[in-house]
Amino acid sequence: MNELSKLEVSSRIDLERLRDAESGTRDLLIELITTSCLFEITKLIAARLDIASFVTATVDVLTQHAPIENCAINIAAPDVPPVNVLVGDFPAEFASGSPVDDEPRSVTFAALTSLDERVGYLAANGLPTPIAQSQFLIKAADQISAGLAALIEADRMRRQLADARARDVIASLDEGYNHEHLLKLVDALSMLPKAVGASLKLTNPRFGGPLHLSAGTVGLGHSQFVKATEVDQRTRFKLCVQWGTEPTPSDEASLTETLTSFATTLTRIERDVRLLEEVETDVLTGVGNRRRGLKTLSATRSWADREDGSFAVLLLDLDHFKRVNDTLGHDVGDQVLIASAKAIETTLRDYDTLVRWGGEEFLIVCPDTDIAQASAVARRVLALIPTACEAWVGAEWNQTVSIGIAIFPDSGSNPTELVRAADTALYCAKNNGRNQYQAANQPVATAAP
Repeated sequence: MNELSKLEVSSRIDLERLRDAESGTRDLLIELITTSCLFEITKLIAARLDIASFVTATVDVLTQHAPIENCAINIAAPDVPPVNVLVGDFPAEFASGSPVDDEPRSVTFAALTSLDERVGYLAANGLPTPIAQSQFLIKAADQISAGLAALIEADRMRRQLADARARDVIASLDEGYNHEHLLKLVDALSMLPKAVGASLKLTNPRFGGPLHLSAGTVGLGHSQFVKATEVDQRTRFKLCVQWGTEPTPSDEASLTETLTSFATTLTRIERDVRLLEEVETDVLTGVGNRRRGLKTLSATRSWADREDGSFAVLLLDLDHFKRVNDTLGHDVGDQVLIASAKAIETTLRDYDTLVRWGGEEFLIVCPDTDIAQASAVARRVLALIPTACEAWVGAEWNQTVSIGIAIFPDSGSNPTELVRAADTALYCAKNNGRNQYQAANQPVATAAP
């Protein structure tokens, strides 16, 4: 039984004890429960959480430490996005955060204040009679209110600094930026005045696969501010900021400026990266070289660990390529390599990576790919290679390719093991007659369609 289940059982036991206890014992039990809850709320206030986290944690305290099954807290303070957290069953209108027009009889309310101004409420639905008579809810509300002014002011200050923090993160980005830097940006955007959440989806080979980051609450609120930009053929992003209250034109203009700066920064970085990548490009075929392949394998492994995902490694070897060089000449051999690389690239997604692994071998890294998807890539390559090379070797030559496939983590727990597994599968395909693909840990090779 986990801790939450234990607390739920404890709350039910407390409720039964309250119902069955003698008056004196019941009063003592209520006093102990009240003291425990107020102490936990005090600790949350001292932790200086943001308002949303504080409210969520406080509702958890009240439902887990007291015999309260249905609890709600609503806070709507100036310059801070409203927070409305419900646990358990409440009338439908409570979801909006403003059910005060016609308060249901079963719901008990207590006002929450900040600097003597009402900023929200604490509510319980179906509160046990002994708890209601003890004024437990009012005492809890008073304890919450005691720390609200400081928490609200801290939240306002964090939000006022959030835009500057986001711009600082953008200004600090360079060729080595990673998902940790971007997470700081998303976190800052989620804390903008009037915002309750932010998300970023970015595609770039450095991450090995699509990167998804979020902070706060996304999907709820008044509206979303979305900026989708294609930086270049390899890099594009979609950034979304979720508003908690309707933004002013000034809010949106400031955010537009920040995100435009982000797009400009990525454009500059990618331009510089392309210059650096010249040393990672195979001069003959124009695809990546072994150095880029090793970097991509490492980045994709990190992405898979972070996203709990899989990826495929396909190792390709042009069949009887030595005979092409010996019979038709090295110039023709070079053209076969170039044509093969171009044909393979047409089968891949923007964030897949093709490199010339060495000689007549090519390596493909496909993030977020399982064995069925990798097999589909292999079948497309098998079908394309003969046609792509026909202009250089002639139709009668029928240039073919053999392919080995390995999937992370099933075929290997690291890049070295994966490439070794793909290499073993490749030679199994060759030994079985070539012009086919073989998946690691699979019994039968599959010939070209």
